[in-house]
Amino acid sequence: MLLPVPGTPANIKMTAAEITQALYTFVMPFNPSASNDLLRPVESVDFNDATEFCRRLSLLVGCEVRLPTKAEFAAAAGTPAADALLAQAWLLENSSGLVRIGKTRNANANG
Repeated sequence: MLLPVPGTPANIKMTAAEITQALYTFVMPFNPSASNDLLRPVESVDFNDATEFCRRLSLLVGCEVRLPTKAEFAAAAGTPAADALLAQAWLLENSSGLVRIGKTRNANANG
């Protein structure tokens, strides 16, 4: 599911959740994640592999896929209060240090 990024041109969209290991391993020939659970977000991906994932996914879906800029990511994340952030994101304080399944927290106002 793609959502528009606030304050950017209408064609700039971002996924509503993290990239799962299932999608990553469908596109790439390996899974770098320590947790090794296809429902969980992929983790331990370096910049070069993330860029290559975007390039390959672009070929599969037929349109440009890229990493967000810092400004785009900040616009999508917004500036939630500390208590809202704990309800919206998995952080060290509420995840017990584990990689949690994506889209299991409350979405912010931007989705």
